[in-house]
Amino acid sequence: MTGDTIAGASEPLSRLLGRWICMDEWSTWVAIEIEWVPGQRISVRATDTNDSENAEIYDVKFEGEVLEFAAHWSTGYFTKYKVRALGHHMEVTATYTRVDHFKKA
Repeated sequence: MTGDTIAGASEPLSRLLGRWICMDEWSTWVAIEIEWVPGQRISVRATDTNDSENAEIYDVKFEGEVLEFAAHWSTGYFTKYKVRALGHHMEVTATYTRVDHFKKA
């Protein structure tokens, strides 16, 4: 993405468009793809690059410079993402569920 504004998309949103992978290859294997669909709709895809699974995406919201969405994975995990463009990078804050099993002590 060159930073040019896509017709109908704001400049901050235009900076987020494209396919993104984590700069730290050991941190996550999720790739995030953000597209602007004619008709003023944002399309988000989150893909596990290990097995090509696409998460179910919910609650896509863009306000100011922050895009938020939730992902449901086949493992049953939910992840809430907040993303924003920082120069030529994208900052991603992810909050996720985790399952632990406890035993009596």
